[in-house]
Amino acid sequence: STQSTWGNLEMAVCGGVGASRPVDAEVAELLNELRPAILSSAQAQGFNGVFSEFHPVSYSTQVVAGTNYFVKIRVNTSDFIHVRIFKALPHAHAAPTVHSVQLHKHADDPITHF
Repeated sequence: STQSTWGNLEMAVCGGVGASRPVDAEVAELLNELRPAILSSAQAQGFNGVFSEFHPVSYSTQVVAGTNYFVKIRVNTSDFIHVRIFKALPHAHAAPTVHSVQLHKHADDPITHF
């Protein structure tokens, strides 16, 4: 398991990808800031058009020298993408970046490391 439980507190193990959970306000704000970069990355991979929706569904995190966010986003009625975002530790004073985007995902595709 990549997580251990102590009381009601779940603690992520450094390097492991945590369990998928619903998107919270912090992740939604991060995605909103990076939406143009996410679209550019998707278009560079052959996505033709714009997102008719941009509804973050769930995410997982991985603690490294910062945090990787793996996020499932619904971009239209039946299509999803997975996005990997890196957010450096605060002392680095670096803006979050879009690391990669996976196209052609479905609602039931699990979020995994990529």
